[in-house]
Amino acid sequence: MTRIRSDFHPSGHWIKSILSQIEYVRKYIASGLVKRFMARL
Repeated sequence: MTRIRSDFHPSGHWIKSILSQIEYVRKYIASGLVKRFMARL
């Protein structure tokens, strides 16, 4: 595991980072599914 930076706040910063990543992945997957669905029609 990489060293944690001194400016990294473990209180809730990493939680927000993970949530934003999950939101991005969900949007990416959703758009991909929509494109695939539209291609079938």
